[in-house]
Amino acid sequence: MALFGKVLGGGGDEGGSPADYSPEKAQKFFEHARTAYETQNFEYAIQHYCNGMRQDPRIQAGLDGLWQAVNAFKQGSNGKKGLSKETIRAISGKTDADRFVTSLLEWMQAPTDAGAAVRAAELAGKAQAGPVGAVIADQAFKLALAEKKPRKDTFLRLSEAYSKLERHDKSVSAAEQALKIDPADGELSARIRSLAAAATMQKGGYEQAGQQGGFRGMIRDADKQRQLIEQESIVKTEETLDRIIADCEKDYLARPTDQYAIEKYAKRLLERGRPVDEQKAHDIYMKGHKDTQQVRFRIAAGEITIRQQQRRLVDLRKMLEAAPNDPDVRSVFEHTAREIVEREVEEYKVQVEAYPTDVKPKFELSKRYFALDRFEDAIALLQEIRNDPKFRGHVLNMLGQAFMRIDFLPESVETFRQATEVREISSDLQLEIRYNLMCALRKLGEQQGDLPSAEEAYKISSSIAIQQINYRDIRVQREAIGKLVQQLKAK
Repeated sequence: MALFGKVLGGGGDEGGSPADYSPEKAQKFFEHARTAYETQNFEYAIQHYCNGMRQDPRIQAGLDGLWQAVNAFKQGSNGKKGLSKETIRAISGKTDADRFVTSLLEWMQAPTDAGAAVRAAELAGKAQAGPVGAVIADQAFKLALAEKKPRKDTFLRLSEAYSKLERHDKSVSAAEQALKIDPADGELSARIRSLAAAATMQKGGYEQAGQQGGFRGMIRDADKQRQLIEQESIVKTEETLDRIIADCEKDYLARPTDQYAIEKYAKRLLERGRPVDEQKAHDIYMKGHKDTQQVRFRIAAGEITIRQQQRRLVDLRKMLEAAPNDPDVRSVFEHTAREIVEREVEEYKVQVEAYPTDVKPKFELSKRYFALDRFEDAIALLQEIRNDPKFRGHVLNMLGQAFMRIDFLPESVETFRQATEVREISSDLQLEIRYNLMCALRKLGEQQGDLPSAEEAYKISSSIAIQQINYRDIRVQREAIGKLVQQLKAK
């Protein structure tokens, strides 16, 4: 395997800077990688994807394919042993691109390791990995934020990586996180002002002034300028939007495998929003995924499907509300609703597989598992993301409910208690968590004859009634829990 890898491009010092990168050579490796993946030779697919990214680390298809290959390899029989020495030797090298790919592979084998992610982001900056590097830096930033004790040095390193990747706005955000940890660092405050100025210049296009073409180059084509102005306008007339879509369609037909043309055409169709436009955008994204192997196009198509299914569910719910006592209507609603949720599960699985460190798709998938009564599947996902600060309150609330549904009552109570300690959540969510804690305590009292739990449940029911007497069925709950307390006391 190692010999074959070197013949195809393993080892060596080529591909060290953008001037040396070869997207054509990279695509050839990616084609070999996809063939290896389809035949379930996942380690060989990893080797080809890595060698392709060494030829050009800026190509998103390489990153997406490598994620999939690594995940598939980890789940196989050889996953616990790790990659062979021959494979590691075949993809090693001394250039910035080589070191970046090696660090990327190390991180993918431990995707929750913030340190590994930050190292990959730093080397992505050195290798000038463009949008691929930005994706990795974004994931590293999320992991760094989620650490129990965020480190100033971590965010400074990320800020520097973003700067090298020319993502100056993100560089500012990372530096600001470092300043939050050490507010007394005056030198860092000055650096943030400098970074903010660079971000402003980048956003305004001022960096091009003085270069060949400069501002003149930005406006030399009046027709293109008109297109840009129309496309960036927040409010567009129907005529303007039709003209923009016609321009996008012309561009797309001229280069149907170009990622920018695919994205632009589909987005403008969705913006116009006619029924036929949405389905056409879906089909364009699916074809784009087939032609380019860009997983983001597959995900975009899936998001359209989810929106379509949810609208269908709303229509069915209206039918049910209009005929609540019709058993046929109810049967159709329940059967179709389950089919829709099962379809959504498959779409969110694609997102989770493609972006295993992203919390949002895992949270959405766990909600669908819960709706399908697949509580243990929901629990496994929720436990993975329970420490994410953005979702923690909602995650713990759902996790507590899932435990309660499988009669893990002590675990349910403890999870709801943790949820009550989460700060910066809405008052509505706080009230819901307290109500659910009350329900779990009541159930614990009923099933195990636990008087303290029943008494605590009664206190919570009373406090909710004082706060909001019409909240859900709190009056009924308070009365029933009061009777339970008296029964347990009488024993």
